[in-house]
Amino acid sequence: QVESLSLARTQLLLFAPRAMAGRKGGEQAAARKDDHQASPLWPHLPAAGVALVLALVAAAMVSNRMSSGGELLGSSVAAERLMTEAEVLLREGRVPVAVSRLVAAQELDPTSLRALEMLRGFRESLDGSMPQHTRAAVKSGVEQLERIIYADLYTQGALSGAGSQKLLLRLAQLHMLHLPVNDLERAGQDLTAARAILGKLGGSVGPATLEVCSSLASKLSDVLEERRRLTAHLRETGDAKEVALTMLPAPSFSSVDRRSGLSAKEFSEEYLAKGRPVIITDYATRVLQGTWDWERVRSVCGDMQVALRRRSADARQQWAGLGESGVNSTLAAWMDEVIGGRAPSDLYLMDWGLVGNCDGLLKHFHMPRYFVGDLWKRLPFNTSGARDPFGGHPSLFVGAAGSGSALHVDSLASTFWQLLLRGRKRWTFLALPGEVQRRALLYAGAEHETMASYPQPGEIYNASVHPLLDVAMHFKVEVEVGVGEVMVVPHDVPHLVENLEDVLAVSMNVLDASAVQRVKEDLAGRACYSERGSWLDSNLRLLSQEHLLVGPFAERDVPFSEYRSYAPLD
Repeated sequence: QVESLSLARTQLLLFAPRAMAGRKGGEQAAARKDDHQASPLWPHLPAAGVALVLALVAAAMVSNRMSSGGELLGSSVAAERLMTEAEVLLREGRVPVAVSRLVAAQELDPTSLRALEMLRGFRESLDGSMPQHTRAAVKSGVEQLERIIYADLYTQGALSGAGSQKLLLRLAQLHMLHLPVNDLERAGQDLTAARAILGKLGGSVGPATLEVCSSLASKLSDVLEERRRLTAHLRETGDAKEVALTMLPAPSFSSVDRRSGLSAKEFSEEYLAKGRPVIITDYATRVLQGTWDWERVRSVCGDMQVALRRRSADARQQWAGLGESGVNSTLAAWMDEVIGGRAPSDLYLMDWGLVGNCDGLLKHFHMPRYFVGDLWKRLPFNTSGARDPFGGHPSLFVGAAGSGSALHVDSLASTFWQLLLRGRKRWTFLALPGEVQRRALLYAGAEHETMASYPQPGEIYNASVHPLLDVAMHFKVEVEVGVGEVMVVPHDVPHLVENLEDVLAVSMNVLDASAVQRVKEDLAGRACYSERGSWLDSNLRLLSQEHLLVGPFAERDVPFSEYRSYAPLD
């Protein structure tokens, strides 16, 4: 009975809606507006049907403890020691390290619920004051603990009943979610287990869910096999340059072009389609119809409320390595701190949406002809349950010299462009050959848009832990961008940014036709972890109407009000 009550409490924890670990700024802005996606990427299952298996699971826990109590005594003592260490670490605020201790303790004693209860108590003690990266670490810990508990129950045969299919699906999802990047054998075991479970599922789970989850498992397996192959090749040759040359004798780019007078057709065919970044030099005064400096932006948008992001070691797993700072301000106050030399370099106003926040600037905004065909705005993503994930764009960037972002690719296979109004930036790109190779070399997991293993500026990575980074470095390309230049980063090109001076910039994320297949794959991957009938399904259906995706190249700039019509342009 005690086990049953504990398990019931655990189910309330396990099946509660949880926020995503990290989202691109445009997605974050949209979530702040209407909380439109409680958990599109991570497990979020309805509680219906769970009660049918509670008694069975509780009985399995009791049976397991009774039959192997003597064997578990030693491991339970070790697990107790690890949980005691975790409790101290949580009090000290060292959450990621505490989570690793709790996961190790759970592996030693998989039937215990104490680790879960400890994390739940920690989360409740901080409540709304917990920063995003801490919530993400706690969520990750809960998911890893769930995986161990459910895997043990599955091994014991406790999840074999007809009412347990949702739990089995969840177990398969969890096996794919936190693959250990440094342990190829364990990662392989997790993916094998996930695919085996998915192969047995059916009935109430539904064919659509099985299809997207099976597709995700296949993609992750391809990435793992490529990582194994490259690691073995590197060990055999001991020469990272040789491995890089074998992968791609001629990278898609080794430098970044600066272009003016570029036609939309050439831009699409030579840069977007080939994954080549480009700097456009003749749009300094055309995007905002004039010259905009610190004071002019301040005069139009200064009253806008903004939330700053913070770069920290604990936020490495967050998108672009930036977590919530808890620092809110008006734009004017933050700009004063930056240009006054008082802003710390670990704080950054990054990708802050202007729609609904500073419409005064949007009256001057003209979309360059290269991006007018943006499918997020050309297709009806504002109707029929579909959703424009970058509806808050364009966005604003403001930061002090020394601020910046960690290595990442932009969300949902989007192309990113940015007009630098003031300051100077250094961009670092990796001209990697393809998505599978990129994810393999950079140790990316299910949430592949972040690459936490890659060193941030000034850091030195441990090649014995992440040997493939030596190979990745042979694809590195750097370039500096100055005032009035537009940097364009095609979809799936990894990049990090260092602000060499105080910077002020305006940007957007767009979807071009060459990225449609990739964004469909990403949406399907997220759909594996969401309830059917979500906006993800609506977006997938809309993007599958291929006759809507082809249109003529635009050769004119378009006012923002005309561009943001969610319909084809005349």
